Order: sequence, then C-alpha cells, then structure tokens
Amino acid sequence: MKMDYNPKKILVLKIRKLGDVLLTTPAISQLSKLYPKAEITIITEPLGAQVFQFSSFVDRVWVIHRHPTYIDYLKLCYKVYREHFDIVIDFYHHNKTALITNLSRAPYRFGFAKGDKKALSYNHTVALTEKNYTHDYSVLHNLRLTEALGTNYNDLQLVFEIDKVTKDFGESFAREYKFTDKVIAFCAQSERSNAQVSHELLANIGNLLISKGYKLYFVYGPGERALATPVYEKITDKNECIIDYKIPTIAQVRAIFEYCKMYVGNDGGNKHIAVAADVPSIGIFNGDKPAVWTPPNVERHQYLQTKDNSDAFAEFKSIFNRLLNSSD
Repeated sequence: MKMDYNPKKILVLKIRKLGDVLLTTPAISQLSKLYPKAEITIITEPLGAQVFQFSSFVDRVWVIHRHPTYIDYLKLCYKVYREHFDIVIDFYHHNKTALITNLSRAPYRFGFAKGDKKALSYNHTVALTEKNYTHDYSVLHNLRLTEALGTNYNDLQLVFEIDKVTKDFGESFAREYKFTDKVIAFCAQSERSNAQVSHELLANIGNLLISKGYKLYFVYGPGERALATPVYEKITDKNECIIDYKIPTIAQVRAIFEYCKMYVGNDGGNKHIAVAADVPSIGIFNGDKPAVWTPPNVERHQYLQTKDNSDAFAEFKSIFNRLLNSSD
C-alpha cells in the first residue's frame, strides 16, 4: 500500500558497481511516476553516474568516488544535511551510505535490515531472507524496499536512456566495423578474478559462434583489453573478431548493443546494459548466484553456471539454440 505522503525531495543512494546501479532503475523510475512533482537526486560513483546522464526520471546526480577523501566525504554529508530531503532510500547499506542517510534528517529513511548498527540509520526497514539473497532477482530486492512508497513487481525492465547523438554514435560504430545482423557482443573477461570464466571455455564458445557464421564484438572497458586477450588469442578465425577500437562511453556501449544479435559472456555491468537495451543475453557465471542477476521468467535472458559443471559447453549450445529460436 502506497504511503499517504507527497514528498518534494527524494534522495537515492547506490554506489559501487555499474550493474548494481542499473538494477535500481526499475524502482527509481517507478518512484518518478508515483511522485511526478518530487525532485529525485541520486548519489552514486562516476561509472554509475553515466547511467543517468540522459535520464528523464532522475533530476540530479551527485558523484562520490570509490575512496573519497575525508574532506570530500564531509562536504557531501553537509550538502545532504542542508537539502532537507523528505525521503532517503539507501539501496547500498554500507557505513558510508548509512551515515549520509542518518545525517539527512529525512522523516522517512529506507534501508535493508541486516541486524547491525547501520540499521539505526533507518526508520523504514525491509529484511530479506537467505532465499531472497540467493534466488530472487536483485531488482525485486529494490522494489521490496520501496514497496511502501507504491512500487510494484509488474515492471522489472532496467532503464538506461540515451540521447540522439549517442544513438547516432552506435549507428556509426556499427557501420565503421561492418556490423551485420549476426554480430554478438562477446564479453570474455571480468574485473573480479573469482567471477572469471575459464578462458578455454570462452574460447570454445567463441569459436562455436564463429563457426555458425557469427562475428564477435569483444566488449571491454578502460584497461580491460589485456583481460580479454587470452581468450582472443585462442580464437581460430580472428578476422571475425572486433577487438581493436577506441573505448566508448557506457552510454555509447548501450547504443552499440542495439546493433548486436545477442550478448554472450561474463556476468557484469555489460550484461545488465544488454538487458537494459533489450538485447537477448546469456550470462556466463563461475559461481556467484545467477538467479539474483538474471531477469526471472524471461526467455530472452538466460544464464549458464560453469562452476563444477563438466557439461558447460554442451549446456551452452543447448541454451544458445533455444534462445536463437525464441528471438527469431
């Protein structure tokens, strides 16, 4: 049930990884529709801030760096303190964000209840079960936190808006690198070593896709080309690979994905960008909790768990064929 409240200012806190930020967008976009007169501000890190560069539902983006100086952090806290927000929603639940929430003096302060001292910063808490944390799509966690404000579970679509200039960039990139309707966005690396899928398996998947007539657009961010190289070196037909290019912005990657047949590769921010772009995807996991990072009951978005899976390659072929048939 929606709270009987008419806020003028809403603050959202979500720092850290790009994918995690994208997973808050269904809740934030719903809030903007529920409270169209409210000004929505988000505090996030530089990479996450790019998600809202062209947003129609976030009014202000305040950037906090991964490791802010003591002075910068105090300045941000004071900035929040002076704003007199009506509602603060902390999707991150960290000492850093809990203190900001507390200092906001907002009448309504939302956060996850995890049985620690940080919970004192919130007066509206939601407790998630172990099953929620291991089996439920992360978007559902965020919608559950904001349910008292009126959000619902009917719309789980990630929202990443871009402008015409960025759209045109995607088109020109696709033209420059001779994209056809059989280009696959292929992510062969992860910045998290514990999430990195076997290079051998990724290379086998890449070679399989090329044998089926597909071209691989190797997706990577600044400083990550070297992480993709071990897989690229194992690809038999390198003429069918796009790997050397000027690194695009996050929004430009979103635009390029619209010209891709599918996303295949490591779980991470790029996979969530593909979901936001409504591009079919196969997220490849090495452990972690695939159900938490994959839209539920959506045929066009699938996952492959490779940890302790000796049949991972055969399973990929089955998932790929099924996804290909459903998207045609």
